[in-house]
Amino acid sequence: MGIIDLSNNNPTVSSPAAVPAPPPSNQPTPTVPPQPHKFRTQQELKTSTIFDNELTVTKIKYQVDGMRWTIDYFNQILNINTQPMSPDINIPSTTLKYNRIDHLDMYVNSGLPTGVATDINGTGIINAGFVPIVGDAFTATIAGGRLAIFVLTAVTKEYYNTHDIYSVDYKLTYFLDTSAAIYNDLVYKTIRTYAYDREAVNTDTPPVLLLADYKVKLDLARQPAKILGHYLDTFYDNRHRLLTLPTTMSSYVDQLAMRAVFRLSSVNDDYRLNKLVRPDTVVTAKTIWDAVIDRDPNLLVTCVNKLQYAMTTHSSLEPVVAGSYLGINYTITDRVSGTVAVPEVLPNPLAVRKAVPDPITPPVDTYIFSNDVYANNYSGALTDFELLLLDYVNGKTPRLDLLTTQLNSYMHWGYERQYQLLPILMVITKAAVSSTYSAI
Repeated sequence: MGIIDLSNNNPTVSSPAAVPAPPPSNQPTPTVPPQPHKFRTQQELKTSTIFDNELTVTKIKYQVDGMRWTIDYFNQILNINTQPMSPDINIPSTTLKYNRIDHLDMYVNSGLPTGVATDINGTGIINAGFVPIVGDAFTATIAGGRLAIFVLTAVTKEYYNTHDIYSVDYKLTYFLDTSAAIYNDLVYKTIRTYAYDREAVNTDTPPVLLLADYKVKLDLARQPAKILGHYLDTFYDNRHRLLTLPTTMSSYVDQLAMRAVFRLSSVNDDYRLNKLVRPDTVVTAKTIWDAVIDRDPNLLVTCVNKLQYAMTTHSSLEPVVAGSYLGINYTITDRVSGTVAVPEVLPNPLAVRKAVPDPITPPVDTYIFSNDVYANNYSGALTDFELLLLDYVNGKTPRLDLLTTQLNSYMHWGYERQYQLLPILMVITKAAVSSTYSAI
């Protein structure tokens, strides 16, 4: 562009000074190769960046705008030969049938009118992992405590955090006190009943589960805290601030099991964890605990399994660590230079009242488990607990029948079994919470 001359009332544009052309070059002009388009991988699509932190989409995708409205929802079951339709008592159940979802959360931007309910319409967001259909119905309580039946008049698919959500328009159509036959017909045509799990985001499970599975999940979700509480009640030694094995005379500490408890739990789970001395050891080789926590079958086969109780002065504890174990006679070591100790464990009073099978095959010269477990050998003589362990380490879904048996019997195990097996039972139960379900 030229230079503007403002020295008079009629500004003019002067021509710019000539710029000499660069001398010709014998070198060819370099060409920049086109950069390939960077496609996001499936793993990358599973995360979203919030405040510079990578969070899994599962943890944030259920947080949509609006006020939560809890409803009971009737979702039509369609096939290629049926069309969406509104509730109708004249249509047979072979043609019109529903999945019922109890206590579903729908999000609305405005509340229902508090006056006389005559013509109520609205819009809401359903974000629960299933597809709403025009003609679906739901029941909810409105002003005055009346139960009403609403019918969906429109469904719009939208997107939020890389997954689908649905904006729905609904219209109040019936009241239960005057149209009980419509509600009874909806219930009669219900094939399966599901439950909405508001805590699904915290357990990595679908938000809508079969009602029976939801009840099982609720029970399983309570078990890890119960196991941890029982474990600390039984083995917490306030004098040493360690988890010690109840014995007749000498004091025994399995510092590897104790360290696993810290890796599998947090101080938020039980205040007593904050009082414990942090266990440490120079047993640097991978052990069964690493195989369990990392869920790695290769580690199970290759980890060191020749670990025994030995006198603390002959153990592999560093001096600074051993100072925290004053008064502890025996700890676990992989370098046994003294006499191997066999704990004289106190009897469990509950075991006396009710005898249960030994949860594991007693090991001969290996740590906690037999050689069949360390060989990942399913064809060996395995107990139910050992089958659960191998299934878990190999990435399989825990078998609910086997797990239930262990959860009902662990308080009757001997103290030595509880001391070393309950942290493993706790982590297997946590895995079952997020894998034992049937989604809609």
